[in-house]
Amino acid sequence: MIDRPCFWLALAVPWLLLPLHLERGHAGDLENHLRWVAQTQGSLRQAYVRAPDLNYPAVGAAALLLPSAFSSSPRGYRHALKVELALAESALALGAFAVARRRRLARPGALALAITASPATWAVGSWFGQLDL
Repeated sequence: MIDRPCFWLALAVPWLLLPLHLERGHAGDLENHLRWVAQTQGSLRQAYVRAPDLNYPAVGAAALLLPSAFSSSPRGYRHALKVELALAESALALGAFAVARRRRLARPGALALAITASPATWAVGSWFGQLDL
């Protein structure tokens, strides 16, 4: 039964780390994100025409523009982006758990926890504000 707490902790890790990095991130990337949001006016429809240096595929561009629907201020955008990335990291834990369970691995919750607790996941993703994790 030790695996069940590991699973719940795996889902919680991104949210437990969120207060530690909410005001942090890679300043250059966040400036680019805000510039792209301004250039595209938050619309994916003509994103690549209005922001020719937007270097994400459509799914990444949509993820980049989504936080702008919740806030127009740079600080609010950063917070919404961080929440979006924490959601994605929790989804990653859930996906890892589901795959491990389907493959009948002994401790799928522990595997999910190992993935979300790894700095290779959260340091690149929500901590620095990277979409291309």
